[in-house]
Amino acid sequence: MIWDLEFNQLVKISDWEEGVKNSLIKTIEKYEKRLRNVDVNVTLLEIEEENIDKVSHIRRKAQITVTGIMDRTNEKFSFNTSLYISPLSQ
Repeated sequence: MIWDLEFNQLVKISDWEEGVKNSLIKTIEKYEKRLRNVDVNVTLLEIEEENIDKVSHIRRKAQITVTGIMDRTNEKFSFNTSLYISPLSQ
């Protein structure tokens, strides 16, 4: 799902975000039994960067937040990460 955006530029951003969110929730609920009430937020941003030659490039960055409740202790759980999606060559 994550790489669909790299190879198919016609994907709507909101559809991609929702697809990644649903995929992550399904996977976490299946494999991470220590968490309950899992919620995932996925936001795709366009970041403009300059390389050493001062040439500007637009890259896409996914910001992902996972929250939930630790089953045994009822403690809140939160995880944040971001990763660059495209262009792949950079």
